[in-house]
Amino acid sequence: MLPNLPLEFTEELFKYLSEKDKLRWAQVNKQLGCVFAYHAKGKYKSLIVGEEINSNEGYTDNELRVILTFCGSTVENISMQRVKVMDQLGELIEKNCINLRHAVLKITDENVDALKRVVNMRGIEKLSLDVLHYSGSDLLQHVNPYCKDLKLENISMGQEQHIKKLIHLEKLDVQSKEARNMFEICSHLPRLREFTTNRFEYPSDVKQDYLYPELESLTLINFEMPLDLPVCPKLKKFTLLLTACNAENYADIISKYGDTLEHLDIACE
Repeated sequence: MLPNLPLEFTEELFKYLSEKDKLRWAQVNKQLGCVFAYHAKGKYKSLIVGEEINSNEGYTDNELRVILTFCGSTVENISMQRVKVMDQLGELIEKNCINLRHAVLKITDENVDALKRVVNMRGIEKLSLDVLHYSGSDLLQHVNPYCKDLKLENISMGQEQHIKKLIHLEKLDVQSKEARNMFEICSHLPRLREFTTNRFEYPSDVKQDYLYPELESLTLINFEMPLDLPVCPKLKKFTLLLTACNAENYADIISKYGDTLEHLDIACE
């Protein structure tokens, strides 16, 4: 009955429907889908997709198809926490979310093929990836090379080498128990301004005097001092968290960065 009503009546009725009901009606035909999009306005600017479809953030695949088909152009931020993601949803995000700028993705062996399409989208400037449940090692090869802000959690051995090619990065946060020598890797990023990392495999027999020409903020977590710290001629903020250090280590930091340093935050064990 509703699909046969004049458009002005349909639009008026949509005002009184719940989101779930609107999504159901929007699946009936294209006209109702357009009415849905009209009433949604900027509701899906930040789209959060949880794992449980019965929660407020849990949409069924059909509901997501509707949102992405009719409202995809309004989506600027997306958080995808679902273990399984149909390839079609990845295609819809790639095709319709033309204004997507920020994505938070939980990458798993089940959804990686669909979400590779998302991480490679040219417009994404800020990307956060949790790859704890992904066993592959090629994901970072698919990251948009123009990404400016990247957060990586639980990357596996060897993936960090692909970071070197992301030369447009300005902000990088790498949290992993398996990463190796991030000081060397990040010295290949000429625009890097903010860098955060936790303890990585540190080759003590190699001098770590790498140059970070634009770095202004450096945060190190769970390291053991002393360290061969990188050369950072513009460093303004240096943060040490849960790090074993002493007065001599503080003196080394001040002597190395004292000319430019404005903030020194230390929370030692």
